[in-house]
Amino acid sequence: MSARSEEVGARARELRRAFDLTFAAPPAVRASAEAVLALGIGGDTYALRLSEIGGVFGDRPVTPLPGRVPAFLGIAAIRGALVPVYSLAALLARPAEAAPRWLVLAGSRGKVGLAFDRLEGHFRGATTLATRAEERDGARHHVRATIALGERTVPLIDIGSVIQAIERAVPTAENEER
Repeated sequence: MSARSEEVGARARELRRAFDLTFAAPPAVRASAEAVLALGIGGDTYALRLSEIGGVFGDRPVTPLPGRVPAFLGIAAIRGALVPVYSLAALLARPAEAAPRWLVLAGSRGKVGLAFDRLEGHFRGATTLATRAEERDGARHHVRATIALGERTVPLIDIGSVIQAIERAVPTAENEER
């Protein structure tokens, strides 16, 4: 066998081994840059995808109303419509620092207001799946990913999960008849 054929054979073995190793290695974590709104709830920072919210409002008056859902704060007039407003801190089972000052419109066509303590800014960051049990209490049910915001990583709230929790908790006329 010539030196050239030995060289080709060695290269072929190396390529085959590298190819086989790609199937043995765990899948790489996919990261993508997303635009998010960073917000404060209690002493913690969370993020919301901008693509999942329909607006951000500060110091919007919320008219308190009685309700069966502890997170329900009342209603607010936003863009000519009355919108139910819920405490995001209560939905995440987190303590709030004070009365929420900010709210975002969430849900399909922005039909729910989610109130929170602090607005920390708009960022672009890389998201990854949340795999660690680092989330606290009820927040873990609404966090499926984390996002890197500069030097820190913060939980990324899944708005769809929050809206589903509200829909399950709110009594409907259909449920009342049973």
